[in-house]
Amino acid sequence: MKERPIILSTEMVRASLEGRKTMTRRPLKPQPKYKPFQVNGDKSQNWYNENREYPKHGNMMSHTWKCPYGEPGDRLFWTMAAPSWAGQTPEERFWARVYKTNTCWEWLGQVSGHAKHGRFKIGQMEISTHRYSWIIHHGNPGSMKVLHKCDVGWCVNPAHLYLGTDKDNRKDQSERDRIRYLHGDDNPASKITRKEADKIRQLYNDGIRQKDLAQKYNIHQCQVSRIVNNLRQVGQTSTELPLLGSRWLEITGVRVERLQEIMEEDAQKEGILFKVPARLKTGGGYRRTFEALWDSLYTKKPEYQWEKNPWVFVISFKRVAQ
Repeated sequence: MKERPIILSTEMVRASLEGRKTMTRRPLKPQPKYKPFQVNGDKSQNWYNENREYPKHGNMMSHTWKCPYGEPGDRLFWTMAAPSWAGQTPEERFWARVYKTNTCWEWLGQVSGHAKHGRFKIGQMEISTHRYSWIIHHGNPGSMKVLHKCDVGWCVNPAHLYLGTDKDNRKDQSERDRIRYLHGDDNPASKITRKEADKIRQLYNDGIRQKDLAQKYNIHQCQVSRIVNNLRQVGQTSTELPLLGSRWLEITGVRVERLQEIMEEDAQKEGILFKVPARLKTGGGYRRTFEALWDSLYTKKPEYQWEKNPWVFVISFKRVAQ
């Protein structure tokens, strides 16, 4: 399972939080010139291919797309797109992207790092959103760290914040199991698996030199030494990092189609409210409203607008309950 970021507009964020949005469409980039088809018929891979024949040279060229947001089972961590900030103070811009619940006040904008702390820009300076919230409510904390009582890194509720040192922060992370150590099978960067580590120990006990084992498994000899002396426990991890908050979406399906193939039912799943768009003189419904919303999002990219009927990835998802 992989996790990828995805940006949603303010209206679509509200629809996701209310459970009305379970689908999103994103244009293929670049747009294919011919009808793409699915390779190998495996829907879980989400690979699409376009063949382009060049008779003059007697050969065939191809271009392949894969959904950049993942495949069924992967998760999306959504972030709210920044609206226009013209004429607004930093504090007004800050509160425009804060969603208050009965517990945490969730920052809906950009986040970064393993802890997913919110990030906020004031001029050329970037600051953590929970630290900025502390400044608003209590003043400048100086050299002290602003820590969370809750485990939601993007929470900005002042009641969930307190001051501490780096030592306090590390202690809090350890006690709350907010640190993961990935090894072996659990770490995508690891060169060997747990079974290979067991095999290394067996071969070493059979008399194979560490130097030869390092060459065989393409690792450094010092790593072989740590494995055979049980100083490196491959494949063991601490408790899995809990996923808190309401910003994870699990992908349930991906397909490719033309934009105008969207049906009324699917337009409703896009989070569209039933109304007559201002730009349309007559008619209404979810599909017509989706058309107006789509064009408003791609005003500066005419090649993706409704009348061009671009190819799009259709991504279905469900909220991850926490």
